[in-house]
Amino acid sequence: LLVLLLELRCCASARACGGAMAFEEEEVAAALASALVVLPGEEIARGGGFLRGHGTYVESGPAGDSDDDDDAAPVADEEGGDPSVRLVASVAGVVLRVNRLISVRPVQSRYGGDVGDVVVGRIVSVGNKQWHVDLGARQLGTLMLGSINLPGGALRRRTLEDQLQMRTLFVENDLL
Repeated sequence: LLVLLLELRCCASARACGGAMAFEEEEVAAALASALVVLPGEEIARGGGFLRGHGTYVESGPAGDSDDDDDAAPVADEEGGDPSVRLVASVAGVVLRVNRLISVRPVQSRYGGDVGDVVVGRIVSVGNKQWHVDLGARQLGTLMLGSINLPGGALRRRTLEDQLQMRTLFVENDLL
């Protein structure tokens, strides 16, 4: 929902600047009304006519707690899927549907870096020809000894002596 609001805010600023991709107020209200926000454990879909995406899992068996009337029989979807199969959210977020693929975009997630990003990190450990860096991402980053500039700007092959002197360059808890 936060991402949707930021996208809408960017489009509103584009409209103020005379951009061609501006939303009208009615379109903004319709987009917010159509966004389905779910919590972990909430049922998103029932039946077998869907593909499971990120942030979801499939639960089979009795439907459990539902708001339906007890006398009402579960209805299979238009593709004839098993009505006892349910797609359930595993994270809190906004439901995204692309054809039959259903996924949940989490409201808050960890940083997922791309090639070329400028990042700030903290050295966690010094290993064999590499430093492990905490970037606040899902995994630790790796800074190789061959990827840094040696003091004095010497462009040469890294040797065993350079490996032994790695702690003179960066040690644990140094901020990069």
